[in-house]
Amino acid sequence: MRFFEMFLMFLSIGALWKIIWLRNRPTNIVLWGISSLFVIIGLCHLILEGWRWQMGLVYLSAIFVLFKYGWYVRHVPTKNVKGRLKPVLLSLFALPFSIAAVCLPLIFPVFTFEPPTGPYKVGTITYTWTDIVLYGSAS
Repeated sequence: MRFFEMFLMFLSIGALWKIIWLRNRPTNIVLWGISSLFVIIGLCHLILEGWRWQMGLVYLSAIFVLFKYGWYVRHVPTKNVKGRLKPVLLSLFALPFSIAAVCLPLIFPVFTFEPPTGPYKVGTITYTWTDIVLYGSAS
């Protein structure tokens, strides 16, 4: 995996779990700081490394975290929820989601060809074709 992919992955999965188990509303410095970090790292990843489908779940979790933090900025909760049932139920969904988000880029890494060497930058591919002849057929 590439640098910004790993950084974005750890940031988004960590922030997702922080939102699930959050007891109190985060401070504005944390909300704006993490949101700014998401935008900066996300843009660096997209511009320097390019997007890829294997990171789709990481992108979804990053977008969810940004929307949730934006909701925290606009809405001040009137009370803190003390129950544990909601975080446990959300964790049952978030655990396989997080595992899949981490495993997809590891299972399907970035594929690159080796650069051609020599004075002429030409690559070659070798194919082996096998013709299966059916014996005994009327022709």
